[in-house]
Amino acid sequence: MTGDGRMPVHATRARIRTAIAERRCEAALQDIDSILRVIGDWPELLVLKARAIQLSDHEGPTLEGAEACLLAAFCLDPQHTEAIQDLAHFYAIVVRKPEEANRFAKLYADLTSEALRAIREAIDDESVPSLGDFLTAASGQDPDPK
Repeated sequence: MTGDGRMPVHATRARIRTAIAERRCEAALQDIDSILRVIGDWPELLVLKARAIQLSDHEGPTLEGAEACLLAAFCLDPQHTEAIQDLAHFYAIVVRKPEEANRFAKLYADLTSEALRAIREAIDDESVPSLGDFLTAASGQDPDPK
């Protein structure tokens, strides 16, 4: 808990992911909606909301709502790999739109291939002492914060 009695964001996200995995989708949707009301649209939460909607047994948001969440996440961050992967799955399996599925699957493959290539180059580059140093440098964080 934070000093004001709220759960830290990472703990809340973990709780939401657990609720979805345990098929407690209504609880997950309530948590997600209350956070989105405060912070506005956030790609990771929109993806989680789409997953909860798809797995929910109760009346409420529809598959169109799940699709809208995934597309909103993608529009907010066109390189958000979870949103892209979920869109490819949604269109391939859930609503059977193969052209859309292929478009997002290709985008996902392109983005992840590029990331893997950069990591492989960093591992092979003798001027980069370690993968940890590469990831720290790539994140823009100070490797030795005081």
